[in-house]
Order: sequence, then C-alpha cells, then structure tokens
Amino acid sequence: SATNMNFMFAVVSGTNHFDQKLDAWQVPNLDRANGMFLNTSLSTENYDALLMNLSEQTLQNGVLFGGGDSQFSSSAQSARDKLANDFGWLINDGGLTP
Repeated sequence: SATNMNFMFAVVSGTNHFDQKLDAWQVPNLDRANGMFLNTSLSTENYDALLMNLSEQTLQNGVLFGGGDSQFSSSAQSARDKLANDFGWLINDGGLTP
C-alpha cells in the first residue's frame, strides 16, 4: 500500500550496494520513487527481476523511478520499455550492461 518510496534506500554519501531480492514486491499504489536507490545499486540479476516483476503489475502512471547505479541486461530491456512506454515511468538508472 506504499505510495511514496522517494529516497527509500538512498545513501547520503559514498556508494553502497543494496543488493536484495525485490522481485516479489507488489506496488500498485506507488506514485513516487524518485532517488529510491540513489548512490546504491542492485546486482544486474536482482534489478532485472525487479523490472520484470514491476512490468507485470497494474501500476500508477508517470512515476519517477530512481534505480540508482543499477544496470539491467538485455533480458530485462522489454520490461523496462514497458514501464516507460505503457505506464509513462521516467527511469533513471545505470543503463544497459555492456
């Protein structure tokens, strides 16, 4: 039932790797997630799983989502695109893994 996750796992200074499995999160009411993982990151595996899980939910439109330094693989590209294109999410993250 959370609506605001702005800066929830943000690290004030330095870099921290918050690497937890979040692929079971259900966040249909989430409307604010700006800077959620600021200065931190999930592993590519965990970030991919999160993006894929989110893309299968009915979500709020126009969410600013801060993925921090987390990078996604090509297997999660379509999930990330769905969040951006179908739900209008603006996603700031570490981008596609090389």
